[in-house]
Formats: sequence, structure tokens, C-alpha cells
Amino acid sequence: MILENNKKNINSFQKKLFMSAKLINSVIIILLFFGMFVYYIFFPRTTESNYDKDLKKFPEYTREQLISGEYFKGISDYLSDTIHGRDKFKEYASQIEALYGIVDEEQFFGNPNPPEGNENSSYTNTSVQDESDNSEVSENDSSDTLSTDNSSDTVSVEPEPMDEQLCEGIVILGTRAMELYYGNTDNVKKYAEYLNAYKAQLGDGVRVYSMVIPKACAYYIHDSKKFSDVWEHTVNDLETIKENLNGVENVDVYNALLPHTAEDIYFRTDHHWTGLGAYYGAQEFAKTAGVPFSDLSTYKKEVREGFVGTMYRYTNNSATLLNNPDDFIYYVPSGTYTASFYDWRFNFIKNHDMFFYISEEKKSNLFLTYLNGDAYAAKIESDVCDNGRKLIIFKDSYGNPLAPYLLESFEEIYVVDIRKFELNGIEFIQENGITDVLFAMSAYSAASSGVNRDIERIRVIQ
Repeated sequence: MILENNKKNINSFQKKLFMSAKLINSVIIILLFFGMFVYYIFFPRTTESNYDKDLKKFPEYTREQLISGEYFKGISDYLSDTIHGRDKFKEYASQIEALYGIVDEEQFFGNPNPPEGNENSSYTNTSVQDESDNSEVSENDSSDTLSTDNSSDTVSVEPEPMDEQLCEGIVILGTRAMELYYGNTDNVKKYAEYLNAYKAQLGDGVRVYSMVIPKACAYYIHDSKKFSDVWEHTVNDLETIKENLNGVENVDVYNALLPHTAEDIYFRTDHHWTGLGAYYGAQEFAKTAGVPFSDLSTYKKEVREGFVGTMYRYTNNSATLLNNPDDFIYYVPSGTYTASFYDWRFNFIKNHDMFFYISEEKKSNLFLTYLNGDAYAAKIESDVCDNGRKLIIFKDSYGNPLAPYLLESFEEIYVVDIRKFELNGIEFIQENGITDVLFAMSAYSAASSGVNRDIERIRVIQ
């Protein structure tokens, strides 16, 4: 009898314990869901992302959208895309996803297959997308304080357009992301033709140069299982440009960079070359132009650690890139100068330093350090050069890091974005007594019909 009562007591205790555990679990789950609900709905919304260009907007109410269900779907998308701390959540998600299995040493994103009809290498024609509209792949707007001692002004950091649509896809090889470049023989011939027109119109008194800067795949794709021959397209296009230039001097950046591929001449997480790569490019240009050039040892080296650039976004937030960030290194010249910034009709805005401070929150935009990216036209007057030479750089974003290396090479340096300038280029060159004209852009831009149209547009614009 006593045993039976003890057994009943034990069963009753176990039942109470089980019910208490269920109650505690239920309370914990309810509190967790309530906390998540409060965080999801009531915490401050994210208004801009370090990685994504545009966040979802709260939908505009219409009766049609309400009936179709699109209105509530839009609200759901808005709440999900603007959750407080969204960038951190995306980083955690990509890191967790990387734990699902062994990550392939070679990963593909977009459409990495060769386009049909490529004239280069073993293919027979191509279609590089129009680059004149860069809004699809522009960086986020941000407002950052300029890194300078002579001003405390705050300027708007304009969106920095990517130099090309990523139409041919991206390959991650090891820890390096690279765009695949297939080129366009017809377009690079047109590029050379348009530069020849500048030379013909400017005459013998002005030297004109072509600096087409290869993409990283020209040097680092050789170990790819599927795309090891893609580098040939760059070489073929560069040779085509050189053969079709008439009076325009070719700056051979490809071979200038070739001995330095073991150095950090291209970012692994961004689509640009680095400050060091630009130094070697500027050195080759100075040699071609026959002007003095300062050794890298005379510059002050500045380092921003933890840079994860544009490729992170275009590889679906790759954990490989996130876990292997670049150091963003730029070199500050020792020579003194005055840098002035202008709008695209060359109306003066302000004097300021060539280097802009980009906040930690906007670290994916660090390439905007150079001249504030593509936000302004610039004029740099050197205090350490008096050779009578004046340079204008017509460029895409690859040309932004060049000017700081040329203070001892030219008295004045004008930097103008091909895609945005609104004045007649020939008249501007003549009115400002410019002696040297450098077209500096990535291979994608030279092979782009859109950028080529802009080169011609600013030659003939009235």
C-alpha cells in the first residue's frame, strides 16, 4: 500500500514537473516571438545599406494593389529589407550558409558562360552591355566628412557607378572575385577611332594617350578549370586598340603590371585595381609621356583594414569574400598642391584635399577615397612641378587613383569623368592650354558602346 502511494506521488510529481517544463518552454517561446516581433516592427528601420544600392520602400496604397495582394506583400518586403541591423544579419546568414558543406575552390555567379559570337580568342563576336547607364550597379549614397585639415565641410558622397554591367558573370577563384571579360573587337576599334579623332583635331601641339586598364581576370584566371583562357580576350583587344591608333600614344599597362602580379595590384573583393596597381600604371604613363615621376618610397602609406567591396554584393554576399577582406591602401604624396572641385559644366564648388574620408559605416565605398569617386570634375595644381605641361585625364572610375602620383609630372592635372562631362572636350583642352590628354579607363569601358558614345559626345557637343 505504501509502495503504491509512493508510486502515485512520484507520477504526480513527474506530471507536475512535465507540465511546469511545458509552461516554461511556452513562456520562453512566447517571449522570444514577442521580442522578435517588437524588434522587427518597432526598432528603427535601416535606411541605407553598406552593401545594397536600394532598399525596399514602403508601398504606396492603391485599391488595385490591395485587391491583388501586392500591397501587403510590399509591406512585408519593406519590413524584411529594412530590419534594424540588416547588414549584420546578412553577414551572419552568409557565414552560416558557408557551413552547409565544403565550399568549392571555384564558384560562379551570374552567367559565366562565353557569349555567343565573340570575335576574340576561340569565339566569334560578343555583346558587352551598354555602360552609359550605370544606375543599375551604383554604390549607395552617403554623407561623410572630408579628410582634410583645412575644412570641416560635410559633402554628399555621390553614388560611385560600377564601370560595367556584370553581364558575363563573376568567378571566385580561391579568395579572389573576378569579372569575366570577353571583349568586343568592333567596339575597341571604335574606341581607337574616336581617340584618333581627338588627335586629328588637336594637332601636333597636344599629345594624346590611350591607357586601357585590364580587369583582374587578365592576370589571375589562369588556374580556373573552365575559364583559364579568358585572359586572351584582354590581350587581343589591347593589341587591336594599339594597331588601330593613329598618332595616339599607347600606354602599355598590361605589360607594366605583369611583373607585379604577386603584389596586391587588384582588390580581391572589389572590381577595381588598387592604389599600388594604379601607381605602376601611372609610372608607365609617365615613362610614355617623358615626364618626371616620384618613387613610391616618397609617399605616405595609409591603410584602412577590413575592406569588403562591390564583389561581395554581386556574389550573393559571399562568405568567402566576407571572411577574407582586403586592406584598402592609398599613398599620399609629399608634394604640396591645391585641389579644386567643379560640377560637370566646370562651375567651381570648393577647394579641398584629393583624398576623402569614408566612414567605417560606409566601408564598402572606400574607393571613393580618391577624389570623392565620380562626383566631381577636379583640377589639381602642383607646387612641385614647373615644366609647363598640363594634363587632362578623361576617365572612368579606374582613373581616379592616378592623379596623386603625377604631381611631379605635370603643373596642372584636370580629372573629368567621360560619362558625365557636359562641355566640349576639344574647346576645354584648347581654352586651358592643356598639353597632354590621357584617356584612362578599364577594358570594359573601352569595349563598351555606351562609353565610346560619351567619348565622341564630348568631342562634338556644342
